[in-house]
Amino acid sequence: MITYLDCDDEYYEGFFGLVDRFSDRADVLVFGYDYVNDDAEGSPVSTWDPTPYRGLLFSRNLMTPLGVAHRRTLLADKEAFDENLWISEDWDLWKRMARAGSEFLYLPFRSGLYHIRADSLTRAPRITRRQEATYQSRWQAGETLYPSSEVCIPHSAIQRVAFASPYSCISRGANLPAAGMYLLWLLRSEGIDGQAFGTTYLDGTAWVEIEDVQAGLGLPHRTERAVLPPFFADVNYSVYQTIPVTTLKRHLAQTGTATEEYLDFIIAAFFKQFVGNYRPDCVVTHGDGELSKSYVNIAKYYDIPVVILLDEPGARPLDILNGADYLVTFSESKRDLFWKQHQVACHALPIPEQHLSPERGRPDARIRQILDFFRGIRRQSGPSFTPS
Repeated sequence: MITYLDCDDEYYEGFFGLVDRFSDRADVLVFGYDYVNDDAEGSPVSTWDPTPYRGLLFSRNLMTPLGVAHRRTLLADKEAFDENLWISEDWDLWKRMARAGSEFLYLPFRSGLYHIRADSLTRAPRITRRQEATYQSRWQAGETLYPSSEVCIPHSAIQRVAFASPYSCISRGANLPAAGMYLLWLLRSEGIDGQAFGTTYLDGTAWVEIEDVQAGLGLPHRTERAVLPPFFADVNYSVYQTIPVTTLKRHLAQTGTATEEYLDFIIAAFFKQFVGNYRPDCVVTHGDGELSKSYVNIAKYYDIPVVILLDEPGARPLDILNGADYLVTFSESKRDLFWKQHQVACHALPIPEQHLSPERGRPDARIRQILDFFRGIRRQSGPSFTPS
């Protein structure tokens, strides 16, 4: 068995005995551990137990190397920590082990003491000159930042794409929802299935009566009361430009009986059900609010690659970018701005930023570029940005 000891860790007496005792029970043993903030005088020792969160392995890093022991054979056909990464090299390794079918056993024991220090790489990340040169050259070539040879999703497996918007997917007033819907239409016209999930919020300005919008566009639709204990919501189903659209009606907001945070929580719960039922091979979303973050976290819970559409390079929303496998903007000039201003690596795809009716046609070059991008999607090993 292999265990890990960083310079800010210390093992507890008896830890190796526990590893030996349970070594034949699973491929990977996961322990809890204690931690203390060395930079805060008098800081108490606290305990982290990852066991209650074992189902979240793909959406958050549950353990440091101090809390892991695994069979040596797990590294026989794969590299250990990916030195191309500037953060979360350990998490990347745990995920690769899980995808390879390794069995994880969460144990009710603590492995040691982790010392939190402000100058650690986790809290003060920095990149090496070699990494900086690699990232720059790969960005210039229009590639992803991490040249991993691991292709977790074969090209032929990209058959279903879900677009999730914090706004209405049907209204023509919002740029990014319109771009997402047009993207689904292009993919669907080439044999890749797509479905959309949204709300009745109109681009951050007002609520819309979705049935009125649908009637004005002549769209067939139905609304049902759906129950997902302990939540309930009015769910609207329709088809817009051949794309099935599920819309959560935020009717509670009109009566003042729920906060925005609570409504977002309800919508996220129904989106999780939507993803669990549809099982897309990729989730496309946009925005930097709490609901968009929930969309990303839910997709990662299912270990689904995430593509985030970016419009203008304003502030650097790291919370949501950290969960993205790919970032997409709509022109080379915007791609340049994102990199130069924020060290954010985007792909430039020719997706219209405003409503565009399919009847206006579809340039072959646009289709080929977009299809090539989506057929090459795989789970990325790290975030699409570097430390600023």
